[in-house]
Amino acid sequence: MIHRGRGTLAAVHAAEERDHPLYTWAETHHDAHYAEVPGADERYRALLQRFRDQPHVI
Repeated sequence: MIHRGRGTLAAVHAAEERDHPLYTWAETHHDAHYAEVPGADERYRALLQRFRDQPHVI
């Protein structure tokens, strides 16, 4: 399982929401780190590619 619960931090950082209560934390924790599990970033990219390759029903 790959957990990427940084979406809020990344969004706060990208928008430079300096008044957001998590902005200081977001400055240094917005990048994905995959809990420092070796190879997790590559597996995540492969998962995204497999998802993109699937036909989608809308």
